[in-house]
Amino acid sequence: IDDKEKDIVFVDVGVNFGLFSIYFAKLLKEKGHVYAFEPEEQCINLIKKNSLLNNINNITIHKCAVSDKIGYTQMFNVNDQTALGYVGNVKKVHDDSNKIKVITLDSIFEKEKKEIDIVKIDVEGHETSVINGFKLSLSNKRISPKVMMIELVDEHLARFGHNKGELINFINSFGY
Repeated sequence: IDDKEKDIVFVDVGVNFGLFSIYFAKLLKEKGHVYAFEPEEQCINLIKKNSLLNNINNITIHKCAVSDKIGYTQMFNVNDQTALGYVGNVKKVHDDSNKIKVITLDSIFEKEKKEIDIVKIDVEGHETSVINGFKLSLSNKRISPKVMMIELVDEHLARFGHNKGELINFINSFGY
């Protein structure tokens, strides 16, 4: 990544208050862009405020959850902490309980054929679904990320019927 002069792309899935997004936006400046994905309103407001305070203009904030299908979901928080929030089942239609928009990373990056340099995924157990919604991009060596940072906590992955060994094997199947 140090060799690239411009168009460096950092993708942050599960932004929370924006530690990684703000850091990479400041580091990259005009050399790159940050794509931040976060469904929680409080967290969105924090990263917007942090962006303004730090004079950051190379970040695009997407107010949505990321999964393996497009639709709507609801958020669940552990002990009222947004940092431990996780998504429920993804439904195709919006209703009273499913108000959070859900996208796939492929719906953004495969369509644009945008080369991705670094991806960070921290979504409290929903990581396998995020990767499933990113398979086309991960299979395309021209645009697949050079570096992936993924939270692996068995207790969180178990909420969705997965474990870290399974997720590591899945990611390795793309050449990582």
